[in-house]
Amino acid sequence: MGERFSSYFFAGEWEWRPGIPEELGRLDTICFVRQWQSQDFDQVLAQKTTHAWTGRISGESAGYVCVQFIPPELEILRLGVIPEFRNQGLARKILKELESWARTVGGETIFLEVHETNHPARRLYAGRGFQEVKIRKGYYTNPPGNALLLRKTLG
Repeated sequence: MGERFSSYFFAGEWEWRPGIPEELGRLDTICFVRQWQSQDFDQVLAQKTTHAWTGRISGESAGYVCVQFIPPELEILRLGVIPEFRNQGLARKILKELESWARTVGGETIFLEVHETNHPARRLYAGRGFQEVKIRKGYYTNPPGNALLLRKTLG
């Protein structure tokens, strides 16, 4: 029997498994304005340093993460939760799973970029202990804006 995931709105069986390009591309299309397609995931996952997982609740794909791991650093390339599962703690659960995996493989630091206007994501990352280390001016084009480079040191 799998682990349970529950929030105020939803409860179900939680499954964390390696992501496959078709599923990741479908989820990314739902989650982002500027999407990666399954062939984009094919290309990045062909690299031995790139890993991806999906989180499923009661058999339904709900969110995912794609990272590059060059020991001892990880970079989150994509992290998304489909709209019907947002604001229920699923992104925190995905980060927690990622951090647990990172510790088991010798990860010490996680980096990511986030659009400066993405306040929900910024609150999520701050709540998980990420700190701003740099601003990348003009990094994003759709929508235009700066990227905040965030870092978390794993303990």
